[in-house]
Amino acid sequence: MDRRKIRYIGYLLQFLVAGDFQVRNVKKIWVILFGLASIYRVEPIKAEPIELNTIKNIIQLSQLTGQDGDPRRQRPASKRKPRSKRSQTSQELIANGTIRVTLLGTGGGPGGGGRNMITTKMNANTLVEAGGKQFLFDAGRGAMLRLASLSPQHIIRTDKVFLTHLHSDHIVDLSDLFLNGSGQGKRAGFFVWGPAGTRAMAEYLLKAYDWDLEYRANRRRPKLTMTGKDINQGIIYEYGGVKITAFDVDHWPPQEGKQKRDVFPAFGYRLDYNNHSVVISGDTRPTKNIIKFSSGVDLLIHEVHAGLDENQRDSGGRPPRGAHHTSPREAGAIFAKAKPKLALYTHIIWGRKTKQDLIDLTRLKYNGPLVVGQEMMQIIIGNTVEVLK
Repeated sequence: MDRRKIRYIGYLLQFLVAGDFQVRNVKKIWVILFGLASIYRVEPIKAEPIELNTIKNIIQLSQLTGQDGDPRRQRPASKRKPRSKRSQTSQELIANGTIRVTLLGTGGGPGGGGRNMITTKMNANTLVEAGGKQFLFDAGRGAMLRLASLSPQHIIRTDKVFLTHLHSDHIVDLSDLFLNGSGQGKRAGFFVWGPAGTRAMAEYLLKAYDWDLEYRANRRRPKLTMTGKDINQGIIYEYGGVKITAFDVDHWPPQEGKQKRDVFPAFGYRLDYNNHSVVISGDTRPTKNIIKFSSGVDLLIHEVHAGLDENQRDSGGRPPRGAHHTSPREAGAIFAKAKPKLALYTHIIWGRKTKQDLIDLTRLKYNGPLVVGQEMMQIIIGNTVEVLK
């Protein structure tokens, strides 16, 4: 029998066996078979009794054939080319017990971190995949488009966002993600954690887009909702083996004093999964809390202002530009005390410095593993920490 015919018959029999395969359906079987024969211009199959063992053999053979019906075209599993680490699915990451981090952007500030960088550097948004879930830290410019460049599934599966603070370059893509992201995957809920003001922001965004949300809602697509939660330092998420801890950092305005810390709250985050860990500093001055929560982590992702001269912090008078950030030497001192397996820079404000300048200034305080983050760089965290550029 022609293998193409076997494939057609196999598909048909799989359907019938899964359904109501009884004597009264025999006529229907042959009507369908002759119909297939006429459509594909193959000779009608002679109506002969088909034994159960024959049915099983046909089904097994059809499952082994490729799309063209030729089993030789189907590459054995043992000889298939292994999937690259960049394209591993969430289930493969679970099986390996690994964490995948993607730098959706590395730009610091609304302008991308430097002159003429607004079109080349997206805001510092970081995607972490662990335990079959996706966690997005900050949703500044480019978050939605960069998720889309990974895959459509990355868009619809991103329904959990953690904001380090409420500066515009960390939240402007929140609306796009909410309206055109997870809701497209029939996930009506969209959840946002962040400092005081996050809940109110979510409520006002719902009001702002209420007309659009009401218009697009129907029986098949429920009206989208956004839930914002104001958080404090401590464990804020724990599910499926993934634990996320928020900790206070210092990002009050440069012209203000420490008394404004509670008025302008900001957080860093630590994610733990399968004995591996990632810390994201968020925007901050040097703070002991970073060292406390990132001691011995696999990956410490820290912000930096390459042009900041920390020696001017306490010199009196007007504070230096960028005083609410961390200089390379200050970051190097933090890395030296925290001792991560890998230290990595994001939210980079260049201040007319080069990449080599940034590395050299950091090396004055730290000699361990160091990477300057790039757009769409990925880091795989398992028994080792591997950077995919």
